[in-house]
Amino acid sequence: MLEGSQIDRYRLLQSIGHGSAGEVYLAEDSRIAQRVAIKLIRIETENKALSGTEKRHFQREAKAIARLDHPNILPLYDYGEENIEGIKFAYLVMPFRQEGTLADWFEQYVNSKQPPIDDVLHFIEQAASALQHAHDRQVLHQDIKPSNFLLRSRSDRPDQPDLQLTDFGIARFYITSAQTSQSIRGTPAYMAPEQWNGHPTPASDQYALAIMAYQLLTGQLPFRGSLEQLMLQHLEQQPKGPSLCNPALHREVDIVLSLALAKKPEERFASVSAFARAFYLAVTQSASVELSPLSPLSPVTPLTEEAPQANVDSCAENIQATLTITPAEARSGVTRTLTLALGHKIQVVVPPGASNGQILRLPYPQRSSPSGTPMSTNSLILTILVQEAPRKAALSGIVEHLHTPFRALQAYSNKTFVPRSLPGKLSRGKAIVLGGLIALIILAGSGLLLINNAANQRNANTARIAAMASARANLNPYPPGGGTLIINDPLQDNSKNYGWEELTHPARDCHFSNHAYLVQELQPKALAACTAQNMNFSNFVLQVQMTFLTEGFGGILFRADIASSRLYYFQVISDGEYFLYLYRDGQMAHSSQLTPDHATIPASIFHQGIKHPNLLAVVARGPAIDLYVNHHHLTTITDNTLSHGQISFIASGFFSPIKVAYSDIKVWKL
Repeated sequence: MLEGSQIDRYRLLQSIGHGSAGEVYLAEDSRIAQRVAIKLIRIETENKALSGTEKRHFQREAKAIARLDHPNILPLYDYGEENIEGIKFAYLVMPFRQEGTLADWFEQYVNSKQPPIDDVLHFIEQAASALQHAHDRQVLHQDIKPSNFLLRSRSDRPDQPDLQLTDFGIARFYITSAQTSQSIRGTPAYMAPEQWNGHPTPASDQYALAIMAYQLLTGQLPFRGSLEQLMLQHLEQQPKGPSLCNPALHREVDIVLSLALAKKPEERFASVSAFARAFYLAVTQSASVELSPLSPLSPVTPLTEEAPQANVDSCAENIQATLTITPAEARSGVTRTLTLALGHKIQVVVPPGASNGQILRLPYPQRSSPSGTPMSTNSLILTILVQEAPRKAALSGIVEHLHTPFRALQAYSNKTFVPRSLPGKLSRGKAIVLGGLIALIILAGSGLLLINNAANQRNANTARIAAMASARANLNPYPPGGGTLIINDPLQDNSKNYGWEELTHPARDCHFSNHAYLVQELQPKALAACTAQNMNFSNFVLQVQMTFLTEGFGGILFRADIASSRLYYFQVISDGEYFLYLYRDGQMAHSSQLTPDHATIPASIFHQGIKHPNLLAVVARGPAIDLYVNHHHLTTITDNTLSHGQISFIASGFFSPIKVAYSDIKVWKL
């Protein structure tokens, strides 16, 4: 211990903590009688001259901090080298913040109430501002966590301190084109996948900040367990949405955090400041309906640097798995032992008569942590896949005519849609062959597109973007911005006089239900369109929130002339594929697919399956058409065939009626 030692004009008073590369002391500057914090890094001993790594590490830290001039970054007062009792130290002199860290501040809410939402927004905004300043100067932090944010009191608002980012001890310059290897640094509970691989980017700091935001909103870390478990989870698993941990949060918060926590850095927000802005808009939408405290069943846990091994957690993940069995086993039933992702084994019993795509919800045995503490009890969600049996018998009707693979028919005909992949989908080649044989019939005035061509089976499904905002969300969030908000409709009724169809047709139904606009396809293999009669746009941004109530297709028709069947169709499938089609008339042979085959929304972006809302957007500016899902840019298409028209929402399916709910439409006129 070095208490009482003198370093230049600084007298060390007491040790107050350990940084990433050394020990931190409270000291007094004898020249001005001011208390400061000094970080010491041992760089040489009397017995051994250490490698130049420590010296370079210190010099890098000093220079990096010195050039960062920002109110939310702890400034550097002084630095140098000093020999103490034959040992050479490098030292950094910084302000002493007696208020403690953000982790200390959060402890007041342990096993109590949820932190005030405006404090959470305040902290994330300041943290992002500090990081953006560092990134703009080619500096990464690589260890973002609550204990690395010091608090500074505010006289105008003593109950809401400011943050100052510290401990750039592992900060390192990044050069986009650099090919040099990098060592793994950071705190496991907060480390992005690429950081585990030793290749951090600015998006790695964004990822860690999103983890911290998740904690502040829910009281829980999204990933917990041993070091090995944490690495696997960061690399492969998606966290449960924070709205499931804190029901007062809007689903928009889930979407924003899922983007910032994408496994690939290029799939995250373009910058940490862009993440902070989206986070603000999403959370204030929640705040507008008054955030309630966490349930007593969801205790807030301390913001520690390491994830707890066990915790009573109302938002614990269900375990999901897939089991493939033979047709014989499906008929007679079977007992299997599954080895799950983290090596846990469980015996499952599949009952006789199981069908392909069937989902079994099974109790998951209570587990214990290494210390013997019981962990939370989850459910095992098991999807049954039945191996395809050889089939020579002809299938009847349209299935026989199109030679659709039997497995695909099972997947679409079962009540439960097979998650993720859908084996045996109709190929593009078959679609082209059939395109000249079967016409797409559009019933003028009815808004119904009857798809007799199963080659167009992917037609469907887009659009529901939930307006991410309070009053401040009235700004167009899609690049390059601009435009005037002319429609802001929650789609709960027709009171805004946009003329949304309300009718029941033999093949479709359009009506308002449960605070949304419900589009139903009542006849299999039909494309049901529900249209706003009083909307006609040329250059615009449209966003709407879409929720599948059954598996199938949904989407948006835009620049549409329903009567003459001329339209663009942005289609999203509930398993994550998307398409953009151009219809020139009612003939399928005259239509064009403007996006590539098998275009897929990244799994980290799109919420697959039913009852999971997704935000969809179309930006149409002249011939340029940009498509977005959950604020993630999918593609830009250039086509000048259609210049203006109506808006419709879609529901479609092959072997069972489809229901899709739309809400919170916003339109900006460009």
